[in-house]
Amino acid sequence: MGIIMIIVGYQVVNQFGNHWNNRPSFEILTEETAISELTESRLKQEETGEFYQLLSILDGDIEEPTFEADSAIKGESPNQTQRQIIEYKKTPSHCPDCHSGEIEGGSVDIDAGVATQKVVCNVCDAVWTDIYKLTSFQKH
Repeated sequence: MGIIMIIVGYQVVNQFGNHWNNRPSFEILTEETAISELTESRLKQEETGEFYQLLSILDGDIEEPTFEADSAIKGESPNQTQRQIIEYKKTPSHCPDCHSGEIEGGSVDIDAGVATQKVVCNVCDAVWTDIYKLTSFQKH
């Protein structure tokens, strides 16, 4: 079995390793925020003279990361939520709340390169949606 590499977020850095908007080097951004900041940096490239790029951050790349606040998730610490997602991606056959393996997935809905599946834990009654994103294809 190979090594599983999980992207946990992104950073926007220039050719000198500096982070856009003076963000700390341990902060991990969501894809949406990182793309927005990358776009902003490219618009100001002529003014700043610096070229910024998107850097994928893998689980374990940053010793003690902090995660950007995700306003879409209410009532939970963003760090806890992101860490929970990272752990769940490592063991998606277990409940992210109670870690039981007694989970059931519903039908898979596919739309424009994204698939979703409602999942229920039979132990703690947690309900969540798995989200799958098309990353490639293999021609047969």
